[in-house]
Amino acid sequence: MRFLTILLFVLFCHIQAFSASGVWISLSGDVEPVMNDFVRRAIAQAKQENPDYILFEINTFGGRLDAAFDIVDTILGIKDIKTIAVVKNKAISAGSLIALASNELYMMEGTTIGDCAPIVQGAGGTPEIVGEKVQSPLRAKFRNLAQRNGYPELLSAAMVTPELEIYQLKNKDSVLTIESKNYEHFSENEKKVWGTPKVLVRAGELLTMTEKEALEFGFSKGTVASRKALEEKLSIEKVSEVQEHSGEKVARFISAISGLLLILGFGALYMEFKTPGFGVFGIIGIVAIALVFFGSQAGRIENFVPLILLIVGVVLFVLEIFVFPGTMIFGALGIVSMVIALALAFDFTTLPAFFPSFCFFFSSIFLS
Repeated sequence: MRFLTILLFVLFCHIQAFSASGVWISLSGDVEPVMNDFVRRAIAQAKQENPDYILFEINTFGGRLDAAFDIVDTILGIKDIKTIAVVKNKAISAGSLIALASNELYMMEGTTIGDCAPIVQGAGGTPEIVGEKVQSPLRAKFRNLAQRNGYPELLSAAMVTPELEIYQLKNKDSVLTIESKNYEHFSENEKKVWGTPKVLVRAGELLTMTEKEALEFGFSKGTVASRKALEEKLSIEKVSEVQEHSGEKVARFISAISGLLLILGFGALYMEFKTPGFGVFGIIGIVAIALVFFGSQAGRIENFVPLILLIVGVVLFVLEIFVFPGTMIFGALGIVSMVIALALAFDFTTLPAFFPSFCFFFSSIFLS
């Protein structure tokens, strides 16, 4: 009986020793400063749980290069916690750079990664790959990530530079990946030894890989069907996730329409300039441009949202009284804004027990 007890205890300890914890951080949509702010906050929050893994689920077509560099540096700053990137659907352009920043890369079924050439709008409105001045530091960043995390350096550079043509040579168990220009300098005997090369990346193309190619080329550690499958593979028992808060969601939405808001804002201000007095166009222009500014800061000022809404409500109410008396529109919007501010700031749990329960539901909607 004692032997059985000891055996069960050892078995329990063995199982516990191999269980791990992980925190998920989802990165989807455009890569932009708003995403960088979220990554910084999410990593800081994840570290408080002292997990074995921080897992980044990536699904993006890319975005701003400066934001991608900041996100990569933030991920590289994680010490003593293993970082895992998991590609969900796609990690294209800046997304591939972020994916390679983690210690290990996994890909879900039917996903793609690559094509990180920096693009600008040309004179005719068509996209053009920028010159060597931008490509060079970007290639260096890819090389740095490849060296740190054990990814193929040459193939990493092929995600950035379309001029690279890369061959794969095989001789029994030996595999060699080289630039095509280096193969041209091989002697006839060396070419016979290595045989006909396999073209991995053609000149004029950028490396973009499926999940199977990423595994074959040495980027991916494996293909998984879902988050749950990866958690089981890594023996992760305790799982949590850092979610975007409401301020970050607002910032992301405003950032997505910021171009339209700027056009609307400056157009309205131009119309106001052409119109005598101060009227609707001036207000529309100021509000549109103010929204762009607010969107760039919304992710950092979530705790001040009730105060901001209260101020906006008061301003709208003043406009209703002194600028547009009788319209009722600004007054109604002002009241709505102040009511929402009250709902966000008021602690409904302090109400008496007999107060209708729907108020608690109303509060939870706004505070979620």
